[in-house]
Amino acid sequence: MKTIAKRIGIKVYNLKNGPFWKQGGAIVERQGHNIVLDCVKIRSHGKNNRVIIEDGVRLHHVKIQISGNDNTIIIGRNCSIQDTFLLWKRIITA
Repeated sequence: MKTIAKRIGIKVYNLKNGPFWKQGGAIVERQGHNIVLDCVKIRSHGKNNRVIIEDGVRLHHVKIQISGNDNTIIIGRNCSIQDTFLLWKRIITA
């Protein structure tokens, strides 16, 4: 009985959270338990970049690319994004 429950739990987990990739020095903070990430890629070119994912967020086939230093992207509570490419570039002019 316990073995069957474990197998079902693994299958549900795999359906809920598909592949997730992170490259570079980005810090990803998950703030909640009801988060679905499916084919999400986060790439960071720079230092001290963060992505904060709040409770109830659903990301499907999303690519996030961050260029620059000290950037923070917050994906708010109960937000749903799919088939999107987000590019964040910090430009400083003097």
